[in-house]
This record gives sequence, C-alpha cells and structure tokens, in this order.
Amino acid sequence: MSSTFIKVWVHILSAFVITTYLHPLKLPQSFVALQPIHDMLIRPVMNFFALVPTKLWSFLHAISGMILGGSILCTALVEWIWPDQLETLIKDQATNGNMYNRRNDWDDISVQQIVNQMATKTLFPMEGMLVLPGVTGSMISGIAQSFVNYGSLRLAPIHVKSSLHLMFLFGLWWVWTDRKSQKDILELTSTSVSPTVEEKEVKQKRNSTSTIQSEMLAVWKRRRFYNAVSCLFVLALYAIMVLKPGFVVSS
Repeated sequence: MSSTFIKVWVHILSAFVITTYLHPLKLPQSFVALQPIHDMLIRPVMNFFALVPTKLWSFLHAISGMILGGSILCTALVEWIWPDQLETLIKDQATNGNMYNRRNDWDDISVQQIVNQMATKTLFPMEGMLVLPGVTGSMISGIAQSFVNYGSLRLAPIHVKSSLHLMFLFGLWWVWTDRKSQKDILELTSTSVSPTVEEKEVKQKRNSTSTIQSEMLAVWKRRRFYNAVSCLFVLALYAIMVLKPGFVVSS
C-alpha cells in the first residue's frame, strides 16, 4: 500500500473524527455559516450508525482492536530480533569478502538486498494491510457506539474520549518516529556503490558499503525503542477500554 494512500486515508479519517466530535457543539458566531454544512454531513452519518445493530458495532470494535494490537505487538517482536540477524549477516559478509581478491567475488549490496526484501515485502506493508484497517475499524465502530449509546461522541464517558485522545497521540508518535525511520531504511537499502573495474577501487567500495550497513543497523536498533513505546500505547489503550476509569454504572 503506497505512502500517498496512507497519508490521504489518515487525513480523511481525521476529518471524520473531528466532524463527529463537534456534534452537537454549536459553532462560534464567526463560523455560524458552516453550521448547516456540519449538520448536513453529520445527519446521514448518525442515521447510518443507528441503522447498523449495536452488537455488530461491538463485534467490529473487538475484531479491529485485536487486529490493531496484534499486528503492532507481532511486528515489534519481529523487529526486536531482526537487528541481531542483520548484524550477523554483515559480519559474515565482511569475513567472506576478505577471503577474495577478485572484484567479482565481492557482493557489495547483498545485505541491502536482504534488508530491502524484509522491509518492503514483509514488515512495512503490514501497516497498510493490518494496522490501518485496525485503526479505521476501531475508531469508526467506537464512534458509532458512542452515538448510539450516548447521543454523540462529545457526550460519551471520559474513558471513551480518553482512548480517542490517546490514539491521536499515538498517531503523532507514529508519524514522527515510525514513518521517518521507515523512510530512512528504504533510502539506505536503495543506496549502492557503482560498479568499478579497477582493482584499486575495491577497498573504497567495501568501505562505502560498510558505512551504509552500519547506518542501516543503527536505524533498525532505534526502531526497537520506537516499537516499544508503540506497544505501551497499545497496552494503555486496552487498559482504558477494559478498566474504564471514571465510568460509573448507573443503577
């Protein structure tokens, strides 16, 4: 799934959340002309929320939450192990490369190719295939239940709004760390040293490759911390929704 599509979808989802959060808030006098537009947009949304059975929204919320949390936790575990495997690959390549004198026996981009395959074909596409649908399903189903049960998202209990605010912070963290480090890795894996036929340039080529691989390894190790924080966000979200702080069941 392309980066452009993810950005567009995140903006659409954010606009949807903001629009539903405003209801039934009356806009300030300076924006009163926008009130009919807001009402026109929110009315069909409310009708759709009421049309779908509440149990179906609850089921969708549970499934989406499992997809979101499970995909983040699983990819975090894989990426925690991966830097050690990558470091072993780099050491093996350096050891084997020193055994040869001929330029053709030295494959200076094999590790980059392996990392590129791992990143672009396996790990990073998961955010498009699993994380993004999980976030979308969780937020839409949660907002729908708020409208059905409490009349609007703004009138929902504090634990519902707290989880929404936490997901917003999680989104900022994801954009600032995860997306940026993914871009760094993809840029490094696409970097290669131009082939040369001069024997004297082999050493320079190896040094350049070693630098790229070291930078790549450093980014993967930083992602361990980023993923650990993301897992804490997920655990905090689950804790809020299960423990429901501040929520009192009326008799």
